[in-house]
Amino acid sequence: MSEQVYRCSPGDLLASILSKTKQNRALYLLLGTSGSGKTSWCLDLVNQVSRSGLKIGGLLSPAIFAGIQKIGIDLLDLTTQEKRRLASRPPNQGENELCTGAWCLDQATLAWGNQCLQKQPEPDILILDEIGPLEFTQKKGLLTGLDLVDSGSYRMAIVTIRPSLLEKAQQRWPHSQVIEITEYKGKPGGES
Repeated sequence: MSEQVYRCSPGDLLASILSKTKQNRALYLLLGTSGSGKTSWCLDLVNQVSRSGLKIGGLLSPAIFAGIQKIGIDLLDLTTQEKRRLASRPPNQGENELCTGAWCLDQATLAWGNQCLQKQPEPDILILDEIGPLEFTQKKGLLTGLDLVDSGSYRMAIVTIRPSLLEKAQQRWPHSQVIEITEYKGKPGGES
């Protein structure tokens, strides 16, 4: 298991991957609590990768806010930029929703996310934001994402997880490295 924890900016990580040969594969677990800035960190990386000429793929889960209150979560396909609503707060539980704690996840959106991952071309950089208890313990959710990470069909993969799942993630991917996010705000325009 990986014992070392890094703290680095999206730009530092991108520079690292650009300096390596295509044969060098790297897997990073982006570790942080809810609200720590994991998705913002990934968005900054996506902005920087778009200027580098590398192909990016995967899924992001940006939060939806009404004022300062988080009211939902979208699922964004990084290949097509298509977005769908992934989660909302109960009591909006519909027939096609799977509730886990504070959120009800739309199962049709989860199925769509898996389809997006299945049909995307092999990326240089793969981002999966976020893999959680649904995937690791209940064997539901974005399972295609787990398979994609297992396949190693990328130059670099970033999987966002919560601290409570670090041990499970490292058991599955013992070669992974950990980047810890405590409070990432990023800078305007994706510069970091």
